[in-house]
Amino acid sequence: MKTRILIADDHKIVQEGMASIISQHPDFEVVGFALNGNEVIKRLEQIQVDIILMDISMPELDGIQATQILQKSHPHIGIIMLSMYHEAFYIKKAIEAGAQGYLLKTAGKTIVYQAIQSVNKGIPFYPDEVRDLLFDIFRSNTAEIVTPDDLTDREKEVLILITKEYSTREIADKLFISTHTVDSHRKNLLSKLQVKNVVGLAKFAMQHGLGK
Repeated sequence: MKTRILIADDHKIVQEGMASIISQHPDFEVVGFALNGNEVIKRLEQIQVDIILMDISMPELDGIQATQILQKSHPHIGIIMLSMYHEAFYIKKAIEAGAQGYLLKTAGKTIVYQAIQSVNKGIPFYPDEVRDLLFDIFRSNTAEIVTPDDLTDREKEVLILITKEYSTREIADKLFISTHTVDSHRKNLLSKLQVKNVVGLAKFAMQHGLGK
């Protein structure tokens, strides 16, 4: 019997590309598509599925939320998260939600096949670049995943202004604080977010929707 696969992604071109890859394998069969997490849940009422390739970022109900729900309602289905993000935050969130695999959308055909075969056997699968990052995170007692909730309101304000390319003096004037205090917040942000420079701060802000 072929492994039955559902592809969930809000971009048709990704669905078609992944389906084209999967159809080349004699033991795999694409049995359905979904544009968001809600559609995944509805489709599972109509078809039998072994594996879901789940986009991490979708409208209405994203991949993380959908995975959390399916772990309770359909625990027998293997979920492989698809993402453009090679970031510890997203990888850890996917694993905590219950995903058994995490693939970058740039993954080659062989890696996709290996992931499906492994997760279908109940064995988690993470490609080398993801596994190495996970190892580094969990090996270190100090390596924590930080979210915007871990920042103070003032730190968020400073972060947003930094990413908007305000100077230290401009930030100080805008927030009615001293330049020394701005510098202190900047140093704290770099340390707390575990990044090296303003580029890292901007990347964090963009990923978490700060400053929009």
